[in-house]
Amino acid sequence: MLGILSLRLRLTIMGMLIGSLMIAGSAQAAQSCDAIQQKQGSAAGLKCRQAEQETEITAQIASYKLTIDKRRAEIKACDDALVNDENYRWKDADLRMEREISMVQLIISQLSGDKNQAEEYQRLQGNLKILTRIRQLTSTAHTQRLKRISLRRDSENNELDIAMTEYELQLRQQIMPQKVQW
Repeated sequence: MLGILSLRLRLTIMGMLIGSLMIAGSAQAAQSCDAIQQKQGSAAGLKCRQAEQETEITAQIASYKLTIDKRRAEIKACDDALVNDENYRWKDADLRMEREISMVQLIISQLSGDKNQAEEYQRLQGNLKILTRIRQLTSTAHTQRLKRISLRRDSENNELDIAMTEYELQLRQQIMPQKVQW
C-alpha cells in the first residue's frame, strides 16, 4: 500500500509541476482577454478567460497523461518480463516432470508382466501417481502466479486512473470561483 501511495504522490507532484510551468502562459492569455473585455464588454472577457482556462487545463491534462502513459508502459514491460520468466521456469519444470513420468511409465510397462517384480511395480505405480499430481499442482501454481501478475498490473493501472482523475479534479477545483454567499 505504501508503494501505491508514493506512486500517487509522485504523480500528483509531477502534475502540479506541469501546472506551475503552464501558469506563465496564462498571464499572456489574461492580457489578451483584458483587451477583448475592453473592446467587447465584460461578458466577452469572461468568456475568453473561461476558454483560456479550459485550454490550459486541457494542455495540463494532456501533459500529465503522457506521464501516466509512460508509467503504464513501464508497468507493462515489467509485467511482460515477469510473465516470460514465469513461463520459462514453468515450462522447464514441466518438461523435466514429463520426461520423468515417461520414464516411470516405460519401466512400469516393462515390469507389468513380471510377477517377481510386483513390489517394484507397485512402488513405481505410487511414484507415478505422485509425479502426476506434482505436475498438476505445478501447472496450477503457474496459472495462479500469472493471475497474480495480471491482478497486480490491473491494480497499478487502476491507481494510475485514480491519479489522472484526481489531477483533473484538482485543476478544475482550482478554477472554481468562490461560492456565492446568499
